Amino acid sequence: MRPLFIFGIACRILTADVSYRIDTVAGSDYIGDNGPAAAAILFQADGIAADGSGNLYVSDAANHRIRKIARAGAITTFAGTGTAGFWGDGGPAAVAQLNSPYGLSFDGLGNLYVADLGNSRVRRISADGTMTTVAGGGSLPAGGPNDGTAATLVALSAPRNLAWDGRGSVYISDFTGHRVYRLSPDGSLVTAAGTGIAGFSGDGAAAIRAQLSYPAGIAVDVHGDLYIGDSQNHLIRKVTSGTISSIARAATPTGMTVDAFGTLYVADPSAGQLLTVPIHGAATAFPIPAFDLCFAPDGYVYTTDGKLVHRISFTGLSTLIAGGGNLAYGDHGNAVLARLNHPSGVAADQHGNIFIADRDNHRIRLVAPDGTITTVAGTGEAGNGADGLLATLTALNAPSSVASDSNGNLYIADTGNQRVRVLTPDGTLRSVPAAGIGSPVYVLPDASGNVYIADSAAGAILEVMTDGRTVTIATGLKSPRGLALDSTGNLYVTEMDGRHVKRFGTSGDVTLLGEGIWSVPCSVAVDADGNVFVADSGLHQILRVDSSGVVSPIAGTGSAGFSGDTDTALAAEVSAPWDVAMGPNGTLYIADLDNNRIRQLTPGLPATLSPTAIITAVNAASLQPGPIAPGMLLDLLGTGITSTNSAQVLFNSLTVPLVAADSTRALVRVPPEIAGATSTRILVLDHGNLIGEISAAVTDAAPALFANATGQLIAANEDGTVNSADNPASRGSIVVLYGTGEGVTGSPVSVTIGGYTAEMLYAGPVAGYPGLLQINARIPAGYVPPGNLSVVLTVGQALSQAGVTIAVN
Repeated sequence: MRPLFIFGIACRILTADVSYRIDTVAGSDYIGDNGPAAAAILFQADGIAADGSGNLYVSDAANHRIRKIARAGAITTFAGTGTAGFWGDGGPAAVAQLNSPYGLSFDGLGNLYVADLGNSRVRRISADGTMTTVAGGGSLPAGGPNDGTAATLVALSAPRNLAWDGRGSVYISDFTGHRVYRLSPDGSLVTAAGTGIAGFSGDGAAAIRAQLSYPAGIAVDVHGDLYIGDSQNHLIRKVTSGTISSIARAATPTGMTVDAFGTLYVADPSAGQLLTVPIHGAATAFPIPAFDLCFAPDGYVYTTDGKLVHRISFTGLSTLIAGGGNLAYGDHGNAVLARLNHPSGVAADQHGNIFIADRDNHRIRLVAPDGTITTVAGTGEAGNGADGLLATLTALNAPSSVASDSNGNLYIADTGNQRVRVLTPDGTLRSVPAAGIGSPVYVLPDASGNVYIADSAAGAILEVMTDGRTVTIATGLKSPRGLALDSTGNLYVTEMDGRHVKRFGTSGDVTLLGEGIWSVPCSVAVDADGNVFVADSGLHQILRVDSSGVVSPIAGTGSAGFSGDTDTALAAEVSAPWDVAMGPNGTLYIADLDNNRIRQLTPGLPATLSPTAIITAVNAASLQPGPIAPGMLLDLLGTGITSTNSAQVLFNSLTVPLVAADSTRALVRVPPEIAGATSTRILVLDHGNLIGEISAAVTDAAPALFANATGQLIAANEDGTVNSADNPASRGSIVVLYGTGEGVTGSPVSVTIGGYTAEMLYAGPVAGYPGLLQINARIPAGYVPPGNLSVVLTVGQALSQAGVTIAVN
C-alpha cells in the first residue's frame, strides 16, 4: 500500500462557466401500451379489478400507473404518468400522478377506487375518467373520537386494499395504521376493525376494539360480512354484525375476493398458494402464487403475481393475460426507443460506440454511432457463465460498470458473480485473475493494461498488474465505487457512504475534493484539462470540480424526475445518476439509473444546434393547422425523415412513437400527458440530430372528421359499405364516422347532420388504433332532406372543420 498524505481543497459552489445541452441517447419509457397485453411490461402488478364489461384494471405499483386490459387483449395506461407524485385531482386520470397504487375496487356505478398508498390517500376515478381524492390527505388522526369525520380531512397511514360492499360503502385496509375503515356514501370515515395498535386480540368481541397487525387483503360478501387478511398475525379474520373472529390461517393474505356462493378466495404469496375458504368446511390450498385476485363477469378468477396477470384454472394450466414483456426491448433498433433496466454504468470508446451496463437486465449493451442498440454480453437471465464462450451466450449477474481500452477490450464489473470480466474483440469472455473479490462494482483499465477495481464490500481499491499480481491501493473506504484516471496517473475514487471524492496522487498523497458537498457520490470522470465530474445520486445532479476547487452543478435541478431533453442540462431533471463517463469533444454520458436512460451532455448552448427542416403540424383528419389536443392524431409535414428507425419525435421531453412516416410526413399521437398545458414544443430528431422544431398551442379538444379531398365524409353505411354519392345512407339508418381530437377531459360529444342533432350510439376509441375516434350515429329522419348534408362534430364547445358532408337519400 502506498503511504498516504491527506490534503483538502477548499471548495465553493458556483454557477458553471459552460452550459451543457442534455439529450437521451438510449432508453425510453416503453411498457407495451396500445399493444397486446401479453407482451406488455408490468413492474409490480399488484391490485386487480374488473369492470362490468369484462375489462381488467391492474395497479402497477412500481411504475405508478393503473393499466387497463381490454377484453380484446390490448393494454393501455388508464391512470398515472409513470412518475411518482400527487397531482391531477379534478382532471383526467390519464395525466394524474399516483404514488405506488395498490388495491383497486369498482362500485356499482362504474367508479374505480384506488388505494394510492404512497400518497396516503384513496382516490376515485369516475366513469368519465376524472380523478378525485375521497379519503386521506387531511391532518386529523383517523379512528377514535374522529370517527364520522369527512374522509378527506383524515390522515391515513398506508391505504393498502379496498373492497366495495354492494351497499354504497368502500372498505379500506390501512396497512401501517392497523385498522380497517368504512368510507360511507356520505363521504365520512368510520372504523370497522382495529384499534390502531399492532397486535392480536379481540376474537369474539367488538371488531373496533380488536387488534390487527398490518391488515392487507379485504373482501365483503353478499351478506355484508367483512373479511380481513391480518397479514402479520397470519390469519384471516371475519367481522359479522360488528363482532370479529378468526376463521383460517394464511402466511401472508394480501388479496381477497368472494364468489356468489360465499366462498372466500385468498392470495397468499409468501406461501406460493391461493386458498379457497368455503362458508362451511376446511380451506383448500392450490399451488398458485398471487398478490391479488378478482372475479370478472366471465366467471373466471384473475390474479396478479407481481409481473404477470393470469386467468386461473383450478384444474389445468392457467392462461397468461398480461405481462411478460421484454425489459430489454429494442435490440437492433433505435436506442432511444429501447428499454433499459436500471443502467448503472456507461463508457464510450474512440470509435463513437457507447457501452451500457444494463444492470437489472443482466446485459452489456452497445449503442453504435448510427444509434442502433444491441446486446454484446449476457443472456438476460442472471447467472454465472463460464469463461471462453461467446459473450452473448454467457450469463452475467447484475453487471455494474463497463470500461473500454485502446485495444478494443471491454472490462465488466460482473458484480453479482464477484468477478471482473473482459469481453475481447473476438466476442468471448474471460476473467481478470483477481482472487477474493467481494463485490466488484467498478472496473477501470489504464493505458498499460493494469486494471483497477473498486470492491465495495471490502472497502478497498485493488490494482491487478499486467504480470498477474494484485496490489491493494487503499482500504478502509466506505462503499467505494467510481474510478477515474487523469493524464498524469492520479487516481480518483468516490466513496458513496463516506460522502467523499478522493484523488490518490502518484506520490502517495490523498486529496479530498469538494469535501462537505456530496450526498451519494457514485461516479467520477476527468477531462483532458483536469476538470473532475461527479455523478451524485443523492443530489440528483452532475457536478464539476475545477482545478481551483470550485464546484459547479452542470446538470440536474436537484429534484428527482425526468425532464429537459434537448434543452439546457441545468434545467433538466435526472433521477439517481449512477455513472458519468467522458466522450469525444468534451461530451459526457450519464447513466440516469431511475429514469432507465443514458443521457448525453454536450458543451455549448442548445441554440447552437439549429433545425434544418420547416415543419408544419396539422390535424391528421382535417389536415388543417391549429391548436392540438392531448391524445389526438397529428401529422407533421415536411420532416424529411430518412428512416423511421432513426427518427424520434418529442413533445417537450416526452418521446412518442411514430404511427407512420415517410420522407414528407410523420404521423404521431399527441401524448395525453400534455393535458393542462397551454403550449408545447414539438421536436423532430434524425440519428439524434435536431432537424425540426415548432411550437403549438394546446387546447382541451380539437375535433376533426376524416374526409376525402372533396369533403365527402369517410363513413360506413349501416350495411358496412362505404358512403358516397352513388351509395347514400338512408334517413334513420346508422352510420359509422371517424375522427380525432376529442381530448382526454371526457367532454360531451355530439354530431349534427344537415343541421339536426343525430342520435349518438357510440363515441369512443377504436381498439388497436390509439388516437382514432369512432362515432356510431343515427341519421335524423323526418324533416332531414336527401342530398349531401353537412356533418359537424362537437366536443365540449369545439367544432370540427367546415365543408364535410355525407350522402343521404
